[in-house]
Amino acid sequence: MTRVGFVLSATHSGWTGGMNYLSNLLHAIAKLPSRQLEPVLVLHPSAPERLLDNFPSVDVVRTALADDSNRGWGLARKLAERGLGRDMLMSGFLRRQGIALMSHSGQLGARAELPTIGWLPDFQHRRMPEFFDSAEIAARDRGYGRIAEQCSTVVLSSVDAQRDLAEFVPAALPSSRVLHFVSGFAGGAMVVPDEAALRRRHALVGPYFHLPNQFWAHKNHRVVIDALALLKAHGQVAQVVCTGQTKDSRRPAY
Repeated sequence: MTRVGFVLSATHSGWTGGMNYLSNLLHAIAKLPSRQLEPVLVLHPSAPERLLDNFPSVDVVRTALADDSNRGWGLARKLAERGLGRDMLMSGFLRRQGIALMSHSGQLGARAELPTIGWLPDFQHRRMPEFFDSAEIAARDRGYGRIAEQCSTVVLSSVDAQRDLAEFVPAALPSSRVLHFVSGFAGGAMVVPDEAALRRRHALVGPYFHLPNQFWAHKNHRVVIDALALLKAHGQVAQVVCTGQTKDSRRPAY
């Protein structure tokens, strides 16, 4: 069985969509009848156990190298990659854990000996640059470029994102694949209350639309509010139930 490493950095905990994606992916792998992959989660020693609540039972290893900041080990990894052309610190750790492939966790350098599958969910900073400052756009471009150029395979979450890859990083298109971002409740492992209980808890009466997006500016809740206003002006009533994280680090007052 091939051990595949997924590095969960410190920033993952605040990214609900990314965590759900990885949780669903690992649950799907676990359900394969004759699977040949063994996922391994690589966490920082300080990462809380609750981070794994919605993940299936997989091997977990911890290392200070799982730090995507520019401090400490994160900086040491970047310097090694730039100086030697490979992230010898992380690749060495993964090899010692018997991991043969790193997936959905960035890249290990142009000269890396360990194969990598890089994940580019979307090109949001290119399609909606108004939600990013110039420094963040430039940083994302550099990071996306390294993944596209240095990873063995590039995974996109949609055909639309693959089209964007063809436009912005055309050289990476031949090595790209689409793995759709699907919704789910931790692969069926999470206990979900029935609808009647949820209706009682939130005093919901009658039919409703469910809007599960996080309250981030680019999710554009405004268009839904405007639509409700139009319906009301025509004498129609509609109910929308919104869920999702309410904090937007880029626009905290939103």
